[in-house]
Amino acid sequence: KKVVGYLAKEFELRKNADQLKRATIAKTGDLNMSKIYSYQLTDDIFKKMTIVPGAKSHGLVMFLDWSGSMCDVMTDTVKQLYNLIWFCKKVSIPFEVYAFTTDYPLVKYDGGKANLRQLAYKKKDGLVQVGEWFSMMNLLTSKVNANTLEEQMKNIFRLAASFNCRNYSRYPVPVGMSLSGTPLNEALISLHQILPKFHT
Repeated sequence: KKVVGYLAKEFELRKNADQLKRATIAKTGDLNMSKIYSYQLTDDIFKKMTIVPGAKSHGLVMFLDWSGSMCDVMTDTVKQLYNLIWFCKKVSIPFEVYAFTTDYPLVKYDGGKANLRQLAYKKKDGLVQVGEWFSMMNLLTSKVNANTLEEQMKNIFRLAASFNCRNYSRYPVPVGMSLSGTPLNEALISLHQILPKFHT
């Protein structure tokens, strides 16, 4: 709570400072009766008001490295991730959390029937190819209610704890959620689809 409170305080201070920096003065069109006596010397006899532009819309898209090299630090990484999520909740800005992986299955099961899942990128000559084994898992989002988010965060934390090699009380890992390779380049390419959708 202390860390999140500090982050929220700094965010609001910087946001307010930016708003004041961009503020402009405008004439209202109403006469300022305390200056009416000087109308022959100056035309500055109108009331003024300060116009502050609307604050920028903020939001965070976070990527989590879901690779095998993260096993011993995943718990600490998830703790830092949760600090950012609680910060977003406190200052009311939207967020999305994705994990990049090569372990998510190519096959989806619909009513017990196996189907090849739809691939986001289609192969075309002259374009960089993103392998079929690459997936971005949308783990957490601000679009769900508070209770659902809390339950999802507990589950992700349990998963993170189970990856630690020194932890002997392992939780079972769901299919497709095991740690995998590190498709970082592919994750960066996927931003071209993720960020525009987040902006809308």
